[in-house]
Amino acid sequence: MRINANQKSLMKCVQIAGSVAVHNFVVHPAVSCIRLVAEESSFHLEATDLETGLRLLVPDVEIEEEGVALVSWKKFNDILRSFSRAGQESIEIRTNKREVVIEGEGSKFRLRREDSEEFPVLENKVGDNEYLQLEAEWLKDAIAKTVIAAAIERGTYTLNGVKIELKDRQLRFVATDRRRLAVVEREVDNEKGLSWDAIVPNEGLKAIDKFIDRGKDEFLDVAISDNRVFIRKKKEGYIFSQLLSGIFPIYKPLIPTDMPIEVEIDVDLFLRGVLQARVLTSDESKAVSFSFQEGEVVLRSSDPELGESEIRLELPYDNEPLEIAFNPDYLISALKVIDTETAILHLKAPDAPCVLLDKQGFTYVLMPIWFGTD
Repeated sequence: MRINANQKSLMKCVQIAGSVAVHNFVVHPAVSCIRLVAEESSFHLEATDLETGLRLLVPDVEIEEEGVALVSWKKFNDILRSFSRAGQESIEIRTNKREVVIEGEGSKFRLRREDSEEFPVLENKVGDNEYLQLEAEWLKDAIAKTVIAAAIERGTYTLNGVKIELKDRQLRFVATDRRRLAVVEREVDNEKGLSWDAIVPNEGLKAIDKFIDRGKDEFLDVAISDNRVFIRKKKEGYIFSQLLSGIFPIYKPLIPTDMPIEVEIDVDLFLRGVLQARVLTSDESKAVSFSFQEGEVVLRSSDPELGESEIRLELPYDNEPLEIAFNPDYLISALKVIDTETAILHLKAPDAPCVLLDKQGFTYVLMPIWFGTD
């Protein structure tokens, strides 16, 4: 193999591959590596942790000689970073029987080659008729808005991911950790009659999120087949993730419909208020109370060892006074992923969940912290 590459373009792709490569030798030595593949007219990177896999085209590469090499992801990335710090824009990569030589102006590294035969074979046998085309920006937003509610604790296997369901023209992403529920939905052009009901694990979603280049990628192809979800850039490669097996809980009854109080909030203002109130909370007293009254909401937090806070925010509230408490972290995570100026907050009672809606198909249900008695 012999190629000439743009350092910035190559490093960007290597770092994306790093979201998949395992950074230790616990599972299998080869999966801590990336596979460099130089073909007649293209140069690709491949990486896998045995559950998630990626094949990515590297732009701005001149192929002088074809070849394949397997190298440590960590050391290869460290070498590219050193070129970046030195301000070198172009590098040459060539191989011999034992080494991969990475050379720039005044710098040369010889990195040991690993056995390419040990690297798992990555396959994508999904046919074109199994893919659904989606806007890249929408897909990235859908992941961001739902993964926040996915469980991270062990022992909640089917909750450690996001459910993706497609029926007729309705596409939904759903996640819950039993304390909150996040749903993103939209209508799609499903002329192929595809039907999905799958759970994508958190780690796979994180890698997929890095694979999607906001601002550059316009459309992506998505398929669920052979117990995997595939995200494809037609000319630039693909990423896949194994699915979680099991049954996702029935979630639709958890979205309340009888919510008599509706108030429009300024998302940025509300977020800043919750962030301020959170300052004087602790792991032992992780609660902020919200006292809704005519024209405003008062946020209060206190801790015996820290002190107390009171934050007043103007709000177009014109219902009966209501006081309700939430874990501020759960509210902050939802407000941060809303990119509209305003959102709608639905309330009912101190012991009832709230529902936060944006104007782009995002629904967030949050259980309150209830200090009352039966």
